[in-house]
Amino acid sequence: MKTPFDGAIRLQRREIDEMRVAINVQVERLVTIETAQVDTDAVMRRERDIAGEELLLSSHAYMARMHAERRRLAEDRAVVDIQLTQLRTRATAAYGMSKAIEDAARNYCEEQLQAEATAEQARLDDQAATRFLRLTDRR
Repeated sequence: MKTPFDGAIRLQRREIDEMRVAINVQVERLVTIETAQVDTDAVMRRERDIAGEELLLSSHAYMARMHAERRRLAEDRAVVDIQLTQLRTRATAAYGMSKAIEDAARNYCEEQLQAEATAEQARLDDQAATRFLRLTDRR
């Protein structure tokens, strides 16, 4: 049954789908950053071990660059975490709104069906009363 809420339901579903995609993109970015952090830490450990064995090899510039990379990744992760939290909050609100609209549509359908059933019952009652009056008039 069509309801006045159908358009709003479609819009909410589209918005939820778009947020789902955006959340997945942010999660993928977060995984990429976490992987880069793990890789950076492994490289730094390996380079620290090598530098410890080779005293003539200077690794200060390289380690400074790797520390800067580590800080950048931590900052990127913080930004993605904030964006992900905001998206999840918006998605939760949109989902709640969607459920409210769907409930309103369901209530509308139930009210329409009840009104139709009441009208049908009234019509049947009128027909029965008319038959009864015809039968009593013939006597």
